[in-house]
Amino acid sequence: LAAGYEVLRTYIQHWALRHKPVGTVLSPGGESPLLPSESAARLPIGYRWKRALLYGAQVFYSYMIMLIFMTYNGYLMVSVALGAAVGFFLFDSGPAASAQRGLNCH
Repeated sequence: LAAGYEVLRTYIQHWALRHKPVGTVLSPGGESPLLPSESAARLPIGYRWKRALLYGAQVFYSYMIMLIFMTYNGYLMVSVALGAAVGFFLFDSGPAASAQRGLNCH
């Protein structure tokens, strides 16, 4: 299950790079996270909907893994950690993608 999360995360990264509209920046710095930027408001509506749905799927997946981990069953906790390690090993996109990612749930 945790390896599947890595697959989804990698798919989202690759999709965002392939479908990024010309002349936009996906993560501009220095803006408030609560207010949409001018460039985000100008993105095509279909792109914004798909990006939002993929983000929602990633958040749902991460919370489901967190709930499994929080059962405090040792075997499940070890399997989540091993699945995350295997998924990271198999589906990691390289040092550039790893540098941008933190150890948070999503």
